[in-house]
Amino acid sequence: VELTDGASGVRAASITAETIDSAMVRTVSHKSDNTYATLAKTSETYYKIHLGKGDEVADRSFNFDYEGTNIKSVSFYEYGALELTDGTAGVRAASITADQIDYAMVRTVSHKSNNTYATLAKTSETYYKIHLGKGDEVADRSFNFDYDGTNIKSVSFYEYGDLELADGQSGTRASAITPDTIDYCMTRTVSHKSNNSYATLAKTSETYYKIHLGKGDEIADRSFNFDYDGLNVKSVSFYEYGILELTDGTSGIRAASITASQTNFCMVRTVSHKSNSSYATLAKTSETYYKIHLGKGDEVADRSFNFDYDGLNVKSVSFYEYGLVELTDGASGVRAASITAETIDSAMVRTVSHKSDNTYATLAKTSETY
Repeated sequence: VELTDGASGVRAASITAETIDSAMVRTVSHKSDNTYATLAKTSETYYKIHLGKGDEVADRSFNFDYEGTNIKSVSFYEYGALELTDGTAGVRAASITADQIDYAMVRTVSHKSNNTYATLAKTSETYYKIHLGKGDEVADRSFNFDYDGTNIKSVSFYEYGDLELADGQSGTRASAITPDTIDYCMTRTVSHKSNNSYATLAKTSETYYKIHLGKGDEIADRSFNFDYDGLNVKSVSFYEYGILELTDGTSGIRAASITASQTNFCMVRTVSHKSNSSYATLAKTSETYYKIHLGKGDEVADRSFNFDYDGLNVKSVSFYEYGLVELTDGASGVRAASITAETIDSAMVRTVSHKSDNTYATLAKTSETY
């Protein structure tokens, strides 16, 4: 029988002659390493089995946090023989018939979740190109939703290649991937504002990836951010990674230097600079440091040091505070170090700014912003 969320099936060692035709009802995935260790749990995938053994259809996956102890999201799979237009739905696994068993995955819909396996606010809808058939679907675009999961706020388009891109270059879109290029890595994502009509509005950013570790282990290296109209590059942010939080003024590891044993390193710092439509890296504007106690993907911005016009001298520092409710004047939010897995979706409710200098000192308070 199919499993309810959180229930376990029978492991292979316990299958008997009488249960040899049992279908696969769940797969549980963990991180591992070259010692074949079973490390932190990453996901649980549940299957619909109405078509019998060998024709199980993946229905939903619950994804776990960095330590494998808490559920953070759930993704539902939808299938079809034709690619979907934005906002349309595919066939859920429970409705697949024997004639449709070769349907490709056309859409995944992701939601926040928790340790009760609840389906909470929608976070994204990802659409796939399926011209290469079942098993070789290629993610084309994702629409991202607001905190409540009710309104679309952005769309990201994925581009692929076997070489890293120079700034301003484009990769290959999913629809142009061939059987010979199916192992191309993701080299760039281009994000735009969007709305509930699934429109592609002003461009907001271009993010470039380092791909030396291969498909599935691409690492975001830098993002160019555009102005309100999406016409001009206004800034660039470089990402740095590590396994330990940084002290002020120290650097993390750039994406190009990440090794296979460091793919789970968290983002520990972003360094931002002014830029322009020639993709130049101009004066430094800020350094933002992150708390990483919740693991990769759940880093929380803690403080930003802001530089002067020329990008040579630190002039101020801002500390970020978070919460689930807006603050009254004079009240404090929760600092990044105190955010838990249960409060990871807390919004920023206050920033407290101070003067600073090139020693990264926290000097006189200048403002509180609510």
